[in-house]
Amino acid sequence: MSKTKSEALRVIHSSAVAYQNNLVNKNVLFVALSDGKPEMFEVSFLPRSFQHLTGIRTALNSTTFYSLALRDRIREQDIEFASDGTTDRKLDVLKSLMNIHITARMLGNYDHS
Repeated sequence: MSKTKSEALRVIHSSAVAYQNNLVNKNVLFVALSDGKPEMFEVSFLPRSFQHLTGIRTALNSTTFYSLALRDRIREQDIEFASDGTTDRKLDVLKSLMNIHITARMLGNYDHS
């Protein structure tokens, strides 16, 4: 079921606050097995990356979007949903993603080894 813009903005604001508290300027290394071989990739959670995680289309630049989201200042007329449905799917998992630091199976400090 599609969200309204008002519902989306509530999710975006609460997720922006959690992103700031939990992930911003941190790196996470994802490691998984693929055909029995380890594959890995590192993700940097930068302020400018938050908009991409929401799936929202907007004329606001990504840094401004994040700043306004933190302060609950984005207006409904500032946002559009992607026509292919990805916005709803991303918003459905956004809150869970903001807690990846506590839901991950294993977490530790990176020691550059």
